[in-house]
Amino acid sequence: MVTGASGFLGRTLVHVLREQGHHVFELDRKNGDLTNPDLFRENGVTDLDHVFHLAAKTFVPDSWVEPAEFMRVNFLGTINVLENCRLVDASLTFVSAYLYGYPESLPVREDFPLRPNNPYALSKSVAEHACEFYHKTYSIPIQVVRPFNIYGPGQSLKFLIPSLLSQISGENKEIVVNDLQPRRDYVHVRDVADGLSLTVGRPGFGIFNLGSGVSISVREVLDRMQALAGTRKPVRSTGAKRQNELMDVYADITKAKDELGWNPIISLDQGIFWLLG
Repeated sequence: MVTGASGFLGRTLVHVLREQGHHVFELDRKNGDLTNPDLFRENGVTDLDHVFHLAAKTFVPDSWVEPAEFMRVNFLGTINVLENCRLVDASLTFVSAYLYGYPESLPVREDFPLRPNNPYALSKSVAEHACEFYHKTYSIPIQVVRPFNIYGPGQSLKFLIPSLLSQISGENKEIVVNDLQPRRDYVHVRDVADGLSLTVGRPGFGIFNLGSGVSISVREVLDRMQALAGTRKPVRSTGAKRQNELMDVYADITKAKDELGWNPIISLDQGIFWLLG
């Protein structure tokens, strides 16, 4: 089963799992509230081997406005999924987030201290603790995946890359961004979905970063996009900075390579080229 199956990452994951021959039950908002304890039973879900838990509220700026709702959906929803995994004897892959705050060094490893620096990260952090508790207490095999900055087709315009692409291809005469300096680790949605699929059947409790292993600034992303699109629109930065902004982060993906046999294969240039059509 995939929760959040109609979402940005969920759609790609469902496609990958079916390519691999898995029978997939899709669970999303139309099935009901994720925090409903009877949600699985009411949807006839009683025979499961594995659950991918993706459903969550995710846009960080929104989490500052409605932190309690992020905690309700992301923490209580995860507790509900864990309970249902326990009852039907299913293993779990929990899709978490970047939780390291201001890293003590780069690249960021999975054993770095967790320092959630926004309400979204906090909700994912406490959900991770619940996952570890359920593994230790009820012996549920659980894999926690911490993706870095995912991008790809179908992503909301709220996020950086689709927003820039919209401005590049639109009628506007200039491209407006908040800050050109922050550096992020961008990883294509298909690579992430492939990595998630490799967690099926793993015993025990594991935590894995999924990223590209390099960081690229907003300025560099924009320059690559314009070069690939053949545009030269002027760029204006408003200078606005997000609350608790991180200026540079990228993942150490050694563990995912060694233990999952995963390696990202889609370069940023290739991913942008596909998005440009």
